[in-house]
Amino acid sequence: MPKVIPDYKERARNSILDAAAAEFSEKGYRKTTMDDIARRIGVSKGALYLYFDSKEVLLVSLGERLVSTISNEVESLFEEGVQLERISKNAFDSIYRMIQSWYPSLVLDLAYEAPNSAKIRRLMRKYTDETATRLMGFLEERKKTGEIRRDVDTKAVAYGFITLQRGYTIFLSLGASKSQVKQSWEETARAILAGMR
Repeated sequence: MPKVIPDYKERARNSILDAAAAEFSEKGYRKTTMDDIARRIGVSKGALYLYFDSKEVLLVSLGERLVSTISNEVESLFEEGVQLERISKNAFDSIYRMIQSWYPSLVLDLAYEAPNSAKIRRLMRKYTDETATRLMGFLEERKKTGEIRRDVDTKAVAYGFITLQRGYTIFLSLGASKSQVKQSWEETARAILAGMR
């Protein structure tokens, strides 16, 4: 029996995800078919189903890729001793890099499909909660150093920042200019940070 190259399945899976991302970007999630994705990489539709049960599973898998990338970016923001203002500015640049490196409508597709997909809602919730937990821990450390007041509700602030980030991500995905969104992000973050001191 012939041996299969060990990373073949992973490479095939990634090729399908790349093709799906390109098709979703060009046509949108709803208008893209599994046939479109198969044609793009020159395989049968049946071959796609060996790796992904449905188009929804493909979208969720792309969302997982995005979440993993964003999580790594978020981790890099929280270095020891970094001030809140710097994190706020760096966070915007990270968001912008994400949108430029991924097809912009992925964020919109995920948001649009979430009400109809328990899988997408679970993915989004998991990412939100993990990010909020990391941010809350960081803010609690800042309470100890006196950088923010001890009575600040770090959970509310963490989820508030995530909500802002999502809104600005969608705004960027809709074609708003980087400078316009960056200015709005920085002013809003500055006001929130001032309220925590």
